[in-house]
This record gives sequence, C-alpha cells and structure tokens, in this order.
Amino acid sequence: AQIASPDVAVITSVGRAHLEKLGSVRAIAREKAALLQGLMPGGLGVVPAGSEALEEFLRPDVAHVRFGESEDADLRLSEIESHARGVRFVTNGGQRYELPLLGAHNASNAAAAIAVARRLGLSEAEIAEALRGARGPEMRLDRRTIAGIDVINDAYNANPDSVLAAIRAFGGLMEGAERRVLVLGEMLELGEAGPGLHREVGRAVAESIRAGRGPDFVVLVGDLARFAQDPIVAELGPEGVVLEPRAGDGRSIAERLCPGDGVLLKGSRSVGLESVVFAMKAPAPA
Repeated sequence: AQIASPDVAVITSVGRAHLEKLGSVRAIAREKAALLQGLMPGGLGVVPAGSEALEEFLRPDVAHVRFGESEDADLRLSEIESHARGVRFVTNGGQRYELPLLGAHNASNAAAAIAVARRLGLSEAEIAEALRGARGPEMRLDRRTIAGIDVINDAYNANPDSVLAAIRAFGGLMEGAERRVLVLGEMLELGEAGPGLHREVGRAVAESIRAGRGPDFVVLVGDLARFAQDPIVAELGPEGVVLEPRAGDGRSIAERLCPGDGVLLKGSRSVGLESVVFAMKAPAPA
C-alpha cells in the first residue's frame, strides 16, 4: 500500500483467521489497517461498520465509509433476502440491488463494492447492472449439478466466521433437496484456539438442525474437525455423522452421496475438499 499509494483501500471484514500467527483479532485489525496507512492524501477507506478492533487503527486524516447492517453504518444494508439464486438487499438511500452470488454475507461484500463504485463516479444504474452480472471465483459458493447431486463448492478456504456464515446460509440454499449433506473440513492456522472454535462450529450446526434448516448428514474431515462432532451427534445420532481423517482423492466421501442430495463443501485450503468434486465427475472404477 505504501508503494502504490492507493486512492481507495477496502477492508471487507476483520475476523478470526490466522490466529496461529497473529494471535488476536486486534492484531489482525492492526495488520489489515496497514492498507489504510498507504492511502494518498484525500483518499478513501472503505471499512466494515461496528468493528471496534479496527476503529482504533483508522487514520484521522482520510475519509472513511463504513458499511454494514448496524445503525452507525454510513452505507447501511437492510431487507437482505438470500435465496437459491443469490441475494437481494436495500441500502439506506433506498436503492435496491440484486446479486447472483449465494449467501446473505455477500450483501456486505457488495456494499463495499458499491462504496468504491460511487467514489469512482459510477451511476446507481451502472452499479446495479454490474452487480446483477457479477460472478464469483471458483470454489467460492460455486454451485453446480453433478450426477443428479446439487453441489455447492465453497472449499477455497475457511475460518470460523466464514464457516458460520455458510452454516446460516445452508438451509435456504439446499431447500428442496431430498437429503442435505454438509462436508466440513477442519479450519487451520487457529493455534490454541482451534479446538474451541471447532466446538463452536459444532454447536452452530446443531442449532441449525434444531431450527429445521441444518444438514441431515455430516462428514467431518481432518483431525481438528472431530472437536465439532459431539453436539451434531446429539442431534443426528451416530449414524448421521462420519469422521474422515483426510479428503484424499475424495472417493470415500463422494461414494456416500446419492442423486437428490444437496451438498455443501467447506474447509480450509489445504484440506482440499475440491477432490470430492473431481471424484464425483470421475467414472466409476471397473
């Protein structure tokens, strides 16, 4: 940032990732705020509203646009509706937007893009049209049907906050599936907090099951993932949860899937859950 001297710097979120190396959310906020330190005079920082950890590191000599759902957001989101084809939302200026990306959390990402686009002089009509045509990268809530199975591949990476967002979106995304299957890989680089954060994820999955929007079958992949199993087993029974030590070539997981299933793959990058997709596409061994 200091080399480039950007006109605009964007921080999409401050969450519980890379705790193993950085140690705390405050340290993560400080590191991300380094983006803002390189802003040119008169530049703009686009930052999430309500992040106490980040606020203390904001530069007083540049303008900031805070975005999000909280009342103190300059660019405030409301009426967020997540559905099987994307998300709709309204901003506090009364503008309505549609985004063909899955998950309510993408409304927040879109808000950051809106703030940048306005700064660069795009009209509201141009912004709305561009968002309607937006496409996400591979393995980021990438949806496709393979052999009669509806698969959402979100295997690019995972941290506690992104996993919790995926769990919240799961029921709505898989509405109509004959069986909802969650393949959850371990979250890495969390240091000593790893076991506790996996237990938190397990409790969230169990809560979603009790609310009627959770999975019917869960595959937990990796050593740390086992810390999530107890509350899920309490809801689904031992037959509803499978532990896999690693994804490998994906075949042992793919073989558990059936036509009519709705499947979400979510895990840290090095877990390699995309191998399940490759295994589903591969011809059966002779």
